[in-house]
Amino acid sequence: MSFHRKVIPKPLPEKWDPTGLWHQLLDKPDSYLETSVTAMYIYTVAHAVNEGWISPKYITIANEGWKGLATKITPDGQMQDVCIGTNMDEALKFYYTRPTELNDTHGLGAFLLAGTEMIKAEKNNKP
Repeated sequence: MSFHRKVIPKPLPEKWDPTGLWHQLLDKPDSYLETSVTAMYIYTVAHAVNEGWISPKYITIANEGWKGLATKITPDGQMQDVCIGTNMDEALKFYYTRPTELNDTHGLGAFLLAGTEMIKAEKNNKP
């Protein structure tokens, strides 16, 4: 919990794109916007708010991410721009050039986790 309190309030808003999406490389705004990392951040922030680990004011980060993520879901329910499974590499070029796929499973899983926490957050904010 102390990690959430320390990390979420400070660096995240300056790292996220105005679309609400997150970059493949968080500290490289010239890297592409990627949906699975966006979903993972939405989940992390919303879960931390829902558990009371961080202030409810940070739900705006998750809300903006959720709006951005919605733009990556096609009308027929396909999830776009998910980086394929990635091993580790020391070269930044490796991450800049990772291909994306439609409906890559780790992106779908992160999307479902994020959605679950967003539903909880919405229920928690109703009178």
